[in-house]
Amino acid sequence: MSTRTLIWNFARASDSTTDLYVYDEIANEQSLKWDGEDWEKGNEVTANQFMKQLAEVTTPNIVVHINSAGGEIFVATAIGRAIKAARERHKITCQVDGVCASAAMTVALACESVAIPRNAYMMIHNASQVLCGSYTAEDCEKKAVMLHTINKGLVAAYAEKTNLKENDIVSMMQRETWMDGAEAVRLGFADTILMDDVDMQVSRDTINNLVRINGAMVATADFEKAPVLLKNLMQKGKSEVSIQNSTDLERAYPELVEMLKREAAESERKRIQGLDSIANSIPLDMLTEAKYVSHKPAEEVLMAAVQTGRMVNHSYLNNVMGDAQQVNAVSGFANSGNANPMPEEQMEKQKVENMAKSVWESIAGK
Repeated sequence: MSTRTLIWNFARASDSTTDLYVYDEIANEQSLKWDGEDWEKGNEVTANQFMKQLAEVTTPNIVVHINSAGGEIFVATAIGRAIKAARERHKITCQVDGVCASAAMTVALACESVAIPRNAYMMIHNASQVLCGSYTAEDCEKKAVMLHTINKGLVAAYAEKTNLKENDIVSMMQRETWMDGAEAVRLGFADTILMDDVDMQVSRDTINNLVRINGAMVATADFEKAPVLLKNLMQKGKSEVSIQNSTDLERAYPELVEMLKREAAESERKRIQGLDSIANSIPLDMLTEAKYVSHKPAEEVLMAAVQTGRMVNHSYLNNVMGDAQQVNAVSGFANSGNANPMPEEQMEKQKVENMAKSVWESIAGK
């Protein structure tokens, strides 16, 4: 029988810290796999193995390194409970080393805190079960009830960690939500961003219809909703993605695009508010043109109205004209005998600008 090193284990890093690596599928028992020469045990992480070795750890600190696409939720829950119990004896933190998805999230969130690189990923989705064999309607109904119950437990656990509303979490699980490091921290699933990026390697296992992320197996169906940048690592062997239009940009950087949209909407709201505040002082055609054609700000439109003599509310203009003239009288060094007189054309322009500024400040309440 050929040999193969398990890619999960407890490793004593120092007298104070033990590193725990959860680096593959979480399962109730290790499977047997044919490697072309003989049968060998799979790499699945089992609860019994985990708890046995966890009890043997003597260092005060444990760092749980996760690169796992998940697996059996009941086993992950048992491991998570063991971690929570062990936190009475150890400080246990989590570090995502590639992907932490599905049931692996339960293990991560059982730790005191979660750290993640910017280019690593977390993923949540509704519980599911593979069925093989013959089942009655009653059998399927029982399975459905079980899955709904599991989902409720996951929603409660995620809400406790993140402080997100349960309805929002339900929606995220229904649509299968992938989060990069920054998004995971923003939403509360992780606590801190690691400064150094992880070396992400993504490949497709065509024989088993799986995708491997740093060696962790992900079902191809689950991977279809992964972010474009993560998929691109498999397609091109590098993290760059070709962006030809706004749709490509939004797919590659959804969080950035969403932030830019919010900022643009807020900026436009303030511009329209400014134009509405001077609506009674400028002609309707200037207001309409500024709102829907030129997209100019209120200050610029008001300046144009004063310069072209198109101010509508002349009585209002007269009220602030005195203030504007006072500003003109003391601007710069105009009253100093040592100053050169300002050219008449420039002085007239300055008067108009000061007048428009006074009108705007009065309307805007500055």
